Amino acid sequence: MLEAGMRPEEVYRIRRENVSVAENRLFNPYGKTKAARRVIALTAAARGVLARRIVEAKDYLFPCESDSTRPVPKAKQCP
Repeated sequence: MLEAGMRPEEVYRIRRENVSVAENRLFNPYGKTKAARRVIALTAAARGVLARRIVEAKDYLFPCESDSTRPVPKAKQCP
């Protein structure tokens, strides 16, 4: 979140198709406003985390532990 300047809900909803490690960018289609829907340049630290998550992810990079077809709904909640 800190490396990309994204809200928690935006990070939780990152999907594989939104990340391009080779192009060093992340597309955020889920912002609260049109300005929040943006392409984000990745720092080396963010790129490393996302590259590791992509290898394990089926769809969402940060899935709910009880249902991997859904993203984490909130920071401290995942039924």
